[in-house]
Amino acid sequence: MSLQTEVFLKLLEISKLNQKDFGKLTGKRPERLSEWKNEKYSPTIKQLELMADKLGYRLKFDLVKKNNVF
Repeated sequence: MSLQTEVFLKLLEISKLNQKDFGKLTGKRPERLSEWKNEKYSPTIKQLELMADKLGYRLKFDLVKKNNVF
């Protein structure tokens, strides 16, 4: 499972919203959320940051090349 998928699933979990309401709040189509949930695709870091912001959380990814994070 990708890191982006894990973060997305955590946002979905902590929001305590169903997929439809989560989509309305974050501006994402339910079909896209299903694709992410089923790992067909992964959200981008920017998408995750925007969704977290709409949920009232601050999500910041610091990519450090020397630590081979990505």
